[in-house]
Amino acid sequence: MLIKALFRLIGRENRRKIILLQFLFLGTALLQVVSIASLAPFITLVSNPDSLQTNTLLSYLYSLYNFESVLEFIITYAIAVVILLVIGNSTAAYSLWKLIQISIKLGLHVQSTVYNSYLSNDYTFFAMNNSSRLVSQLTQEIPRMVYMVIQPIFTLISQLFIALIIVIGLLIIDLKISMMATAIVTMLYFIIFKTIRSNIVKCGKLVSKLNRKKLKLLDESIGGIKEVKLQGNENFYRNNVKDVTVKGLSASSYIVLSGDLPKFVVETVVFASILALAIYILLTAGTASEALGIISLYAMAGYKLLPAAQAIYKSISQIKANGSVVQDLDNEITKSKNHFSPLKNLGDDPAPSGTVEFSNVSYCYPNTDKLALDECSLTIEPNQVTAFVGTSGAGKSTAVDILLGLMLPISGAVTVGRSPLNNTNIKAWRNKIGYVAQEIFILDASFRDNIALGIAEEDIDEDRLIQAAKMANIYEFISQCIGGFDYILGERGSRLSGGQKQRIGIARALYKDPEILVFDEATSALDNRTERLIMGDILKLAHTRTVVMIAHRLSTVEQANKILVFKNGKVQDSGTYNELESNSLEFQSLLRSIETDKIENTK
Repeated sequence: MLIKALFRLIGRENRRKIILLQFLFLGTALLQVVSIASLAPFITLVSNPDSLQTNTLLSYLYSLYNFESVLEFIITYAIAVVILLVIGNSTAAYSLWKLIQISIKLGLHVQSTVYNSYLSNDYTFFAMNNSSRLVSQLTQEIPRMVYMVIQPIFTLISQLFIALIIVIGLLIIDLKISMMATAIVTMLYFIIFKTIRSNIVKCGKLVSKLNRKKLKLLDESIGGIKEVKLQGNENFYRNNVKDVTVKGLSASSYIVLSGDLPKFVVETVVFASILALAIYILLTAGTASEALGIISLYAMAGYKLLPAAQAIYKSISQIKANGSVVQDLDNEITKSKNHFSPLKNLGDDPAPSGTVEFSNVSYCYPNTDKLALDECSLTIEPNQVTAFVGTSGAGKSTAVDILLGLMLPISGAVTVGRSPLNNTNIKAWRNKIGYVAQEIFILDASFRDNIALGIAEEDIDEDRLIQAAKMANIYEFISQCIGGFDYILGERGSRLSGGQKQRIGIARALYKDPEILVFDEATSALDNRTERLIMGDILKLAHTRTVVMIAHRLSTVEQANKILVFKNGKVQDSGTYNELESNSLEFQSLLRSIETDKIENTK
């Protein structure tokens, strides 16, 4: 299950790299074992030079060259052992480097796959998913998969090669003793793993859950610090973050400890067994030199086998504890790809121009039965100001989102100059639109980076930047700031007033040189004086551009060429301000509710 999900995540091309990596692991294991195994004959030779005659391997090596003395042979052999150790360890170091390099590349591939699957979805996907959860998948779960699943799997395989080669060699030398030693080590690790396995899995799932919860709490408390301070909720967040952190660290500590603790038990048992073996050989063989040769062989084997066995156990523990993250990410990609969106595969057809018409457009958000737009029809004329008004939930925002090309209707049609708006031309259509939201997203960066949002610094057009700032009536203020366009605005624009933020938003929209400007309640949070000033700027822009506005304050749209009154997902009435004030019951109702709000606010 885990391997299948992992293979789906890493892709076909990366599977080939992993297969090639196994050959490197095998070669590394052989060199490691040979370099260590070569030490045992050397120890035997040094302790008993007469073994040169009795030891078949040493006798054969000695006969290959014309050595003048046993000492010369010992020195030559020692040099050869050092060379083997250098080659073996160098190969091991290179193997480790490739292991880390490939695991990081696999992580990058998975991150790109998940991130691209997010971005390829339409706006409704993000409306239906918590942003902190999506960010957690990218920033926490994918690194966790790389370092706690992929790298342990590679480590497990590489150390298995070493352990198997050592065990096979020992079995050839002495079947009985080797089987006993292998059984002791395997049984110890199996018992320990069996004892703590279920707790490891629980802790791994708990870490995932707590990571998401902690990110959500941090996002809420830091992002909404003004409300937190005003409501005095610091202790709530302080205590909750502390509680989540303590639980997360405890679970992580248990996972780490369960991976490292067994080596102390196993090392004690194994080396006690080696000492017992030494005593047994002395009692049965009767010569220290024979005992030393056998003991040195098993000691050298233990020197490599025990770390390999520990690495195998620790890798299995990490994979077991964190393996659920692989299935979660696989499900995340499946869920993202299966999210219905007609806007996933966009074409490159040119954008149409002219009058925008909604013809019996209906739209229903996913997982809801109520129509947000119900056979809505409207017309937006070029180079005019068209305003959308209505009560909350009347369909204004949904109509604007469809106009922006963020969503397509489930029925009906949107045409521009009689050309249908669809996934073949909607990407180019979006480039023709400048959008100004009620809450302007301000980077903790310069005026330049905020106005030319998402554009590399070397690609920013300075003339267009200045022109956009002038048209948005913010250029004079920028010029007065230290550094001009390089002045840093602070987190969320903390160094700007509300009106200045809105003008940054307008300049950002104008930098694209759009044909259509959409203002989504862009002045509702401003005071009356600032709103009038910005509305004056917007009306000037309408001389050369189509302007569409969602307005909460009806005074904002008095000078609009046409006002569309929304109710129950469709346009109830349309006309100028004076026409609607005289003839539209719904518009009159909106005016009365605003007057009532004013009276309530003055009490």
